[in-house]
Amino acid sequence: GGASIHKAYEYCKSPSGRILLLRILVTFSLLAAAAICGSVNYILMSRNEKKFAISQYDSISAQALIVMLGSFSRMNDGAATFAKSYGYAFPNETYWPFVNINGFYDTATT
Repeated sequence: GGASIHKAYEYCKSPSGRILLLRILVTFSLLAAAAICGSVNYILMSRNEKKFAISQYDSISAQALIVMLGSFSRMNDGAATFAKSYGYAFPNETYWPFVNINGFYDTATT
């Protein structure tokens, strides 16, 4: 045990031993720096991707809601136009056989 440690210590005192020790130190330093940079980059990119996904979802869902509300508005306007047209064309429900929707014209046009 002690003799091998003494030999290793003597080897590290020599120029070639110091060069080897510095190479090992530089290698581990570069590996540690790469691991730290990679971890920080991963964390930051994950946060940015999550923020982007939330932003994109909010934008798409808001646009879908606007389109859907516009569709319902157009459908409501169409029903009101339909009621007015039939109200003027057929003022009495006897002109429109088998159909009697009390108050449809009044409700749809208000």
